[in-house]
Amino acid sequence: MEMNRRQFVASSAAAAALAASAGIVSSAAADEAPAQSWRVRPAAVTEFAEEIDADVVVAGAGISGVCAALKAVQMGAKTVVLQKSPYVMTHGGNFGAINDRFQKEAGNPEIDPMDILQHHLKYNNYRPQFEYAKCIFAESAETLEWIADSTDTTWKASTPRETNKMDWDNTTFVTGHSNSAGKAIDLANVIMNKAIELGAELLLSTPIVDTIEDENGRVIAAVAQRLEDGAYIKVNAAKAVILSTGDYGSNYEMCAEMCPWVVGTHNYYNPNDNTGDGHKIGTWLGAKMETLPHTKMAHIHNSIDGSNLTDSPVKSDPFLWVNQDGKRFANEHMEYAMVCNTVREQPGDVFYVVHDANYNAQRAAFLNAKGEIKDEQIETAIELGYTVKADTLEECAAAMDIPAEALLETVARYNELAAAGMDEDFGKPAQDLQPIETAPFYVTRTYTPMDVTMGGLMVNTKMQVLKEDGSIIEGLYATGNTAGGFYGGIDYDLEVDAFSLGRAVTSGRLAAQYACAE
Repeated sequence: MEMNRRQFVASSAAAAALAASAGIVSSAAADEAPAQSWRVRPAAVTEFAEEIDADVVVAGAGISGVCAALKAVQMGAKTVVLQKSPYVMTHGGNFGAINDRFQKEAGNPEIDPMDILQHHLKYNNYRPQFEYAKCIFAESAETLEWIADSTDTTWKASTPRETNKMDWDNTTFVTGHSNSAGKAIDLANVIMNKAIELGAELLLSTPIVDTIEDENGRVIAAVAQRLEDGAYIKVNAAKAVILSTGDYGSNYEMCAEMCPWVVGTHNYYNPNDNTGDGHKIGTWLGAKMETLPHTKMAHIHNSIDGSNLTDSPVKSDPFLWVNQDGKRFANEHMEYAMVCNTVREQPGDVFYVVHDANYNAQRAAFLNAKGEIKDEQIETAIELGYTVKADTLEECAAAMDIPAEALLETVARYNELAAAGMDEDFGKPAQDLQPIETAPFYVTRTYTPMDVTMGGLMVNTKMQVLKEDGSIIEGLYATGNTAGGFYGGIDYDLEVDAFSLGRAVTSGRLAAQYACAE
């Protein structure tokens, strides 16, 4: 579903209106929006229903915000966390780090920090800020070890084989880590609960909407609004306000201006609370925004809006891919992060994975062989409506509203190429040319919706927000996707695996550490 223009919010005080929307509007609708209205600071709030004293105010209880909260309270700071959602909220799975004890336990080779940095810079068109990126990589190991020690979670480093399978032919550093808590959302709750146990206060459904500065421009308080009654709260910040509000992927005006790659795509982030609140506040205070355009993360999912996070088991496998018209459109042996760019040019921003009953044998024969798909995985995809199974391709086509004649013609041509062992049409490796001949047949509907935008306020290596002239905004820090300077390509960097979350947790820890030490 795409966002209705009336659902747009011009100020962060009305940001809750976006929670019911599920996507980004088309470029035509975006052109109708008021130009850069998000840059206009609302009138100052002067009446408060409540005033709270704190040392550190963390705006946002995503994965970087909860890390900031835990580190701050560990350092003895009275810490208040303002969270827009009625619960802790983050997405993702693995966490990136280099040369930590978990990688050593796994027997992985040591990574040259300068080598990984150079690859990251190149992949991102040399746009990342050198010292900032260098700092994130250098501090990443200590961060994961700190999380493990603070929360009693166990961690497992990825192996070279696991990482290489993910990224096809690209060189990928072995930097991903999983943990015993589960996905990022599970770990975030563990970290937040630990922070609360140590004395942090979490205010749910209470987003930051502005800040208060002293006569010298130092940020000394956060203005929050209770969504249940609209009342404003003043939260004094003796040391710092840390902006950990995530990205702006659910604010179509900001996307149209700063990340045009995603205009017209569907939004996978659910709920749509990521409306750039921290980006707005920093801008109102004169912060330097990362040079445009910003990077997008648009991965492959079967759910269009993130309402069900169970994806099909073949969502990125190099079987035959067809578009809504039933026509093949690409070499299916493609880097995962780049599929979105090809699919964007297809009708409806959707594609379909087509295979026959021999999918496990064919999967094992792929150039990058993959493990067995279990029957229950396929059945779950069928139950959720992602996959259809039928004795004929015509039945599959009818179920997915694909022209049957076009699909049959495409499959016939594909089988010819498979028999010849050469893809004359798109150049896919011969090992990935697996025929579609044996019933039952399967067709899986797949999208490449936007996950998040990845660009924001420029910071230094202490995570302090910078002005246009390079000076700092005293008392203001930014973490995770609220901060800029780490990415710079069209797409999220998968060459350095799992550093979206790796950067988030590292920047959260460092922001609190430096804020408390100031």
